Amino acid sequence: MSRARSSGTMTCQNSACRFFQLEEGKDLIKNGRNCAGNQQYFCKHCQTLSTAA
Repeated sequence: MSRARSSGTMTCQNSACRFFQLEEGKDLIKNGRNCAGNQQYFCKHCQTLSTAA
């Protein structure tokens, strides 16, 4: 059984995404950390990675 999604404050940072900086309908998943140690998020709508700096 999968674990429930956590509610985060991160939104998609891709300006071409239709869910750009929208809380309603966002679909982000945590995707590890980059080499600088920042958390990476993957947007399932536009298929891009963004970081929480």
